[in-house]
Amino acid sequence: MSDAGDQESSSVLRERIANLQERVDALEATELDQADLVSQMAEQQQALATGFQKLSKRLGLQFWATLIALVAAITAIVVALS
Repeated sequence: MSDAGDQESSSVLRERIANLQERVDALEATELDQADLVSQMAEQQQALATGFQKLSKRLGLQFWATLIALVAAITAIVVALS
């Protein structure tokens, strides 16, 4: 009777170990997927930061161009009225 109980508990133990191994494998696969997602997010964040820097430069240039055009327009009006 003891051998049957030992075989049964050994079988249950093997089943539990196999179940745990499946869970570990699933967790490792999930971890790899998450690492890929984090990598993609970092790339997208870098692209976004670069885009914002370019936009900031363009807005700065546009501001100065608008200011120069405004000064030129005011100067032209003053000269025309003189």
